[in-house]
Amino acid sequence: MWAVDPPSVTVAQAAQACARGLRDRELAARVTASVPALTFNSAAFRTTTGTHQQHTIKATTYPVPGLSGAEMHRLYRGQLAKAGRPGREVYSQIMAGARHGLCSYCQYGQAKTLDHFVPKTLVATLSIEPWNLVPCCHQCNHHLGNGYSTDAEHQLLHPYNMPHLGRWLQAEVVHAFPVSVEFTAQPPAGTDPQLRARVVNQFNSLDLANLYAIVSAQEITGISRTLATYFASATTEQVSEYLQELADGALDENENSRRGVVLEALANDTWYCTNGFLD
Repeated sequence: MWAVDPPSVTVAQAAQACARGLRDRELAARVTASVPALTFNSAAFRTTTGTHQQHTIKATTYPVPGLSGAEMHRLYRGQLAKAGRPGREVYSQIMAGARHGLCSYCQYGQAKTLDHFVPKTLVATLSIEPWNLVPCCHQCNHHLGNGYSTDAEHQLLHPYNMPHLGRWLQAEVVHAFPVSVEFTAQPPAGTDPQLRARVVNQFNSLDLANLYAIVSAQEITGISRTLATYFASATTEQVSEYLQELADGALDENENSRRGVVLEALANDTWYCTNGFLD
């Protein structure tokens, strides 16, 4: 649930790039003629995601007269996503918008693919819509698959139209060796109940608790070794202050930084700061 800068490229530019790469000139002409409809749909789609009503989208929501669903799929696979085609430049521009080159959904895996936020199997006419294409990692793309919920509480939040959620990622130290942390999604008190449910559902559906626990394990081992080397004789308070300083640096840049949340959890845990790091 991290905000990602939306693409600057338009669906008109995407359609025109795809048309240039088509050998079928009759289809190319129909793609060009469909630009007004695609542009109208793009504005409507941005409005829908901006009001977080994407669960209301149906297969017939964004009609494009003159182009079939199979042809829209063909434009994406054969033009936008295919290396060497004019449309690939649009694909690359969208991919370049990934925050720090990381997945828009988990902010851990490298963004190597574009996910259709609304699956193209559901709404083919959004196949080449830039605002429907989200840079993500292969794991998140696999987790999401072609699923799409019409239930508001189970619909994903759109990275390009993310509401301000405040601090929602939390972690708690597990008092065992090797030391680990457990992650949960806990939006701030006062958060709209439906929005809270969507955050928790998205966190769970992407299996982020398990992913973050795994990728944090080695990091915690490294932190513990550093503390054992340089803070073996330090007081609990000194260890806590050092960890909190590191946490503040990470959380200042991103209030839901996984690393920052881990460091903060360690800093706030008396057991860990007293002797838990000395395993």
